[in-house]
Amino acid sequence: MRVNVRRADGSPARNVYVQVYRQKADLSGNPVADERVESESTDNVGTVFFELAPDSYVVAVSLTGYGYGDPFNHTVESGSVRVLDISLGQILVGVLDAEGKAMQNRYVQVYLQKPDLGGNPVTDERVASDSTDNTGAIQFDLTAGYYRVTIGGIDGEPYGDEFNHRVVSGETNKIIVRLGRLTIGLQDASGKPIASRYVQVFRQNRDVAGNISQGERINSDSTENTGLLSFDLTPGKYIVEISDIGRMIDVPIESGRVTFSNGTTFEVR
Repeated sequence: MRVNVRRADGSPARNVYVQVYRQKADLSGNPVADERVESESTDNVGTVFFELAPDSYVVAVSLTGYGYGDPFNHTVESGSVRVLDISLGQILVGVLDAEGKAMQNRYVQVYLQKPDLGGNPVTDERVASDSTDNTGAIQFDLTAGYYRVTIGGIDGEPYGDEFNHRVVSGETNKIIVRLGRLTIGLQDASGKPIASRYVQVFRQNRDVAGNISQGERINSDSTENTGLLSFDLTPGKYIVEISDIGRMIDVPIESGRVTFSNGTTFEVR
């Protein structure tokens, strides 16, 4: 039996641990694993080879994600080679700031998902996690299926739907998140910058009647001696409060754009 494991780009998946078990039937006639007969890791070309007696076997492959396929009924016949080809897919997550610059050290987690009683996806076991590198990206080689992906270290509303990110064998699913920017610029009546003015950004919620309510605080800081203060946020609408000036609702943030406010009005540039 020869087991070949390839990554999404076709390159060999090295050091993947493969175990082979004899197969037997349970009381209902369904196949189950018996004693383990062989185990080895794939070599530098992503392959492992086993000399086996003719029989039916269970093949367990240590991969990240869901099961690679049906592990049962791998039949080896005398004088022939049973070939098992496994091709992984990939999720690539990239995070950019409002100017399009790479954001490193953003913690990304990948979970299996399962349906609840209503058929809606919910979180299952976490299978992978890592942080974006200095390119602003991180890649995960995964078996085919649908996954939940969360991204930490970015302020604001969820970056999008975290569920149902599909992985297809031999393909890369790219999740690229680009933030927008909120810039506050404050001046007094004479045109001088207002420094050290405390600014808070909140999530904006709506009740069943559509009325706006204030959600959790996302970020806060004070204006600099230039009268300016900026926050990079995920796209959405927010509530902004500025000490001794007032409160703004429905403040929009758009990917790759700047929302500028003088403390009372705002515009997207």
